[in-house]
Amino acid sequence: MSDVELLNINLREIDFGKRARENYKDLDILVNDFKKQGIISPIAVKRVSEEEKPFLLLAGGRRYSAAVLGEFESIPARVYPEDLSDIDYREIELMENVSRADLDWKEEVWLTEEIHRLKIEQFGEAAGPSEGHSAADTADIIGKSAMSVSRDRQLAAGLEKHGKVLDAAKNKSEALRTLKRIERKEHEETVSKNVQAEIDKDKGESYKKSLVNGYILGDFFKGIKDVPDSAVHLVEIDPPYAIDLKNIKYGKRDDLETYNEVDESAYPAFLEELFAECHRVMFPYSWLICWHAIQFYPLVKSLLEEAGFSVEKIPAIWNKNIPGQTHNPETRLGSSYEPFVYARKGNPIIYKAGRSNVFNFKPIHSEHKVHPTERPIEMVEDLLRTFSTPTNRILVPFLGSGNTLLAASNCGLNGFGFDLSEEYRNSFITKVQNGEPSNYSSYS
Repeated sequence: MSDVELLNINLREIDFGKRARENYKDLDILVNDFKKQGIISPIAVKRVSEEEKPFLLLAGGRRYSAAVLGEFESIPARVYPEDLSDIDYREIELMENVSRADLDWKEEVWLTEEIHRLKIEQFGEAAGPSEGHSAADTADIIGKSAMSVSRDRQLAAGLEKHGKVLDAAKNKSEALRTLKRIERKEHEETVSKNVQAEIDKDKGESYKKSLVNGYILGDFFKGIKDVPDSAVHLVEIDPPYAIDLKNIKYGKRDDLETYNEVDESAYPAFLEELFAECHRVMFPYSWLICWHAIQFYPLVKSLLEEAGFSVEKIPAIWNKNIPGQTHNPETRLGSSYEPFVYARKGNPIIYKAGRSNVFNFKPIHSEHKVHPTERPIEMVEDLLRTFSTPTNRILVPFLGSGNTLLAASNCGLNGFGFDLSEEYRNSFITKVQNGEPSNYSSYS
């Protein structure tokens, strides 16, 4: 504003006004600083019509209070005109407080949220790259990262709803952990009620029918075109590994006869289309799990990121708790684990907070497998409970044995997916009919 003046004002001429904060910390220290260095940073006031106190304090309450305590006669001030608008007034007050060193975490959170709300009030909410005000714009104004602004706004919303619980938190990190626990508990309580109601109404054969219908015989890349955007909450992918599995596996392996492989030269294009379709149909806050051969980790990670996912740098592993297997024990260590990446669309939470990235489960004995890469239901169930919650919808692009659907049934989740093999599907249907909903198992 061009009509702002910088003046030295007598403290007796300033009306302190009604302020959200009237008790300030460490005023004695500030008084000593003022006496040694003088009052360097001006407060902000505006002119008013009152003759006795012609200035109203806008910002700088702590500096004003220290000056009064130190018995100073005057204080430097930026003087704004009397016709200052309400929005201008609020912006000045908020921005003057951004750099305060004595803010506690709750005050800082509220300040960030208020500045953001004010700018939305002025310019509207961002609807495109050059339209309205965004969280990134707020970050630029107050000198924070966009992530920090998002965190502060999340905490501000949490304080509005759960203030009494969060008040005890010593800092933002502790408050965020507490808030996530609260939200997770609330979410789980809600969905648990929904799950129970669904199970009570849909038992027995109808439940099995729904489970069987989730195994779709057909090509994923064709069938996925009929799935609408943002329709699923978790994707578990066990794609062909492009490693010539039929030659690597040895011995009598009838389960390889109907296994479909992808040529290594076509693998990048295969994964690129796969990840793009998965990203499209996933809910804005959801997880993707992708099993992979370890040598393809850089490719898988890169293509997932190109598709719009955030990928953890360190893969998780399934530790099979068995002696390592190798064709060349003289030159190679035996392999006893399988890795998988977990990737985020948006900012979902892990439902088993703090869980290790190692899943310890023995594999299914080869005699009981119907699919060469079949994984134990118990391990997949642990995986689903880690990254999802009851009533969520799970997509499995390549179903194979269908054990992910059975694990999903045990967890109260809804699952569907695709596979080209009628033989695998028939085996799955047999398992569904022979088992009990919510109690499927790979081990006898």
